[in-house]
Amino acid sequence: MKNDNNIESPIISIVTDYLKDNNTDYALMINGAWGSGKTYFIKQSLKLAIEEIECPKQNNNCDDKKYQQIYVSLYGLSSTEEIKERIFYAINPNYKWIETTTSKLLAFTELIPIIGGAVKEVLPNDKEKAGIKDAIANYYNKVLIFDDLERIDKNKIDIQSVLGFINFLAEHDHYKIIVVANDEILGDDYKQFKEKTIRFSYNYHPDLSETYDDICKCKKYNEDYQAFLKEQKQFILDIIRAGECKNIRTLIFITDVFQKIFEKAKGKFSNEINRDLLLPFTIISIEAKNGKTKDDLKSCLIPINSLSHSSLQTDKNLDKEKIDPKEEADKLLRNKYVRFRKYKGILFYDILFDLVCDGYISDDRLGNIIESTRKDYIAKEGTEETKLVNKIINWTQISDDEFENVIKTIKDKVLLGKFDAVDLLKIYEAFIYIDAMKINDFTLTDNDTETFKSAIDNAMRFKQYMPYFDTEAPIWIYYDAPVSDIEDEETKISAKAEAKYNNLRQYALSINNKHQEEDYQAQINVILVFIKNDETERFREFISDQNNKFLFIDIPPKDLISAIISASAKTKQIFLFGLELLFPKHVPIASSKEVKFLNAIKKELDDYLNKQTIRKNSLTNLYFARNYINSIQRYCAIS
Repeated sequence: MKNDNNIESPIISIVTDYLKDNNTDYALMINGAWGSGKTYFIKQSLKLAIEEIECPKQNNNCDDKKYQQIYVSLYGLSSTEEIKERIFYAINPNYKWIETTTSKLLAFTELIPIIGGAVKEVLPNDKEKAGIKDAIANYYNKVLIFDDLERIDKNKIDIQSVLGFINFLAEHDHYKIIVVANDEILGDDYKQFKEKTIRFSYNYHPDLSETYDDICKCKKYNEDYQAFLKEQKQFILDIIRAGECKNIRTLIFITDVFQKIFEKAKGKFSNEINRDLLLPFTIISIEAKNGKTKDDLKSCLIPINSLSHSSLQTDKNLDKEKIDPKEEADKLLRNKYVRFRKYKGILFYDILFDLVCDGYISDDRLGNIIESTRKDYIAKEGTEETKLVNKIINWTQISDDEFENVIKTIKDKVLLGKFDAVDLLKIYEAFIYIDAMKINDFTLTDNDTETFKSAIDNAMRFKQYMPYFDTEAPIWIYYDAPVSDIEDEETKISAKAEAKYNNLRQYALSINNKHQEEDYQAQINVILVFIKNDETERFREFISDQNNKFLFIDIPPKDLISAIISASAKTKQIFLFGLELLFPKHVPIASSKEVKFLNAIKKELDDYLNKQTIRKNSLTNLYFARNYINSIQRYCAIS
């Protein structure tokens, strides 16, 4: 079989030569790591190639002129007799062993219905059984594939015995035999005895592109889904490579399981919706198959959605001594999936984690997500600004005749404030790259840059904090090396362009971060209002949520205790309840920020309570709160 470039797989070429040789007395081995896709390759591409090859005439004692691949797994093998059985079953799938109350019988299953474990019809006679025993000796057109050599039951049979049996078939009976295994797992026994049996060993290094094509052809996907997979091939493979995934089972999992989503997203903008969901689904799949648990993945990736401000605070608000979920998520996206941050709205929905990790997806929730996404696309459909952004993003497809007019129209609309901040960055990124390459003598002046800066100011002036703005804002990914390390002049120009672009991007991010701080402070003020106004249910709801701990400890202690003092006894009781919930007594506090917060709260309580001449009942919960902090400090040995 040949790939898209009409080049035949090296292993297929080697196997072809081996099968055409009349005088072989040895086996071949295909070696590959677990999950590399070697078994899939054997059962698909290699099988198709083998069964196109004619047997040498002197070996052909049967009617079939072409070879037939016989696949035999050695997984759990316990004896050489069992190898014979497995070969026979593979050649004759209609036969099987049937356990009865008195014996083990070989039955022709198509003729023998079994009721309650009893054999109802006639079994093969003695003559037929004798023929069955020696059946494998007569099949010279069979290519025996022995897979999973490293997975035999080593407590019952050793590698030497298995290789000895395979060697007998290859050397004495001249069978064509291919052994498939991961030799890193086989150990010294294999290395000691392999030479007599395995003459040549070839490492299987999967071609991801070819394997992807094979999966799409061989799997029984419907035509629409096959067309979608073909269209998204490069996109999926780019994510797979970015995730450093070499496990073909993961690729098969992705193409198999995503079909559940694809079938639901029919109708207008279905391709766009499926692509939006495909990116996070593929990332989750890769990381889950790499060993991350569902909870680990959710804590790492869901903060990208910015479901709450408390999970997406700026560095100054985060506890440096604890793992920051946002930092972990950013690290994952920046270090592995950096190029995909430019896609708008990477949203890691809960249902995607359910589908990948549990195999379950809620049809209702998936339908809601699909329809919500569809509405977003419909809202943007057909606007002149959207068409212009799409056109300039794909600027290499603009004809020379319309190039100048497109640039002028976009510049005019930038001045008029017709684009949002994300689209402005996309346009600027395109402009700056066109300028770096000197396309049609286009020049991006300093005045143009100032115009974009002013447009971003205006676009973001009345906006609230946009939680995933840094994910949506395109990241320049063309060159990683510092300018000083680049020798090629053209590359150096592009690297300078990157620095210029990043300056504007950072400017936009700084505005958004300022909004975040303002929003964050506003949230703190809202909590203080809950306390002062005795909105007990809202205060209880807030302080009962562990996710709000970061926000709680950012409330200035003086302001917090002042509000609590003036509040009702019930609000004071909720405050005590919150301390007990957020700071369990017997759980060590490793965070210096939490220690500092508790010390400051205790000081404020001391200053107030020590001035009281009478222990008022209304202050009882404040005394309890102070005592509780004392007990935490004693347990954790902090002060």
